[in-house]
Amino acid sequence: MVNFMKEHFGSNSKDIMVFVGAFAKDGMIWDKCPPFAEENPDVWKEYIEKIDDTHYNIKYGDRLYDQLLENGLSKENIYFDSDNTVTNKNYFSNNRSKLLNEREGRNLFGITFDSLPVFESSESDEIRTRLK
Repeated sequence: MVNFMKEHFGSNSKDIMVFVGAFAKDGMIWDKCPPFAEENPDVWKEYIEKIDDTHYNIKYGDRLYDQLLENGLSKENIYFDSDNTVTNKNYFSNNRSKLLNEREGRNLFGITFDSLPVFESSESDEIRTRLK
């Protein structure tokens, strides 16, 4: 999205603000090394913690944060929601759905322009939670 914004809208990476909604943080444990990580070991090696032979902790948030920095965003403009979809049952969780044999959902992202005044008027410490 950052590259798209730069190429199509002339955006400057340092001016882009990113708000990452709730996602699977602590407690997102895989029973095997994920295929995407096995296919791209150089990309994921720092973000996968092998707990034991059958448990892997995937640090998605750390990877996302580093990827945003690699694309030129300013760390002051990167915000993470503090909620965790694995532990907070008010959110949809693929992990929980798979365990219950329920239908899975998908993620959503979007771009908005001129939202800064709205953010500033409702800014709180909870919204400004940073991962790192």
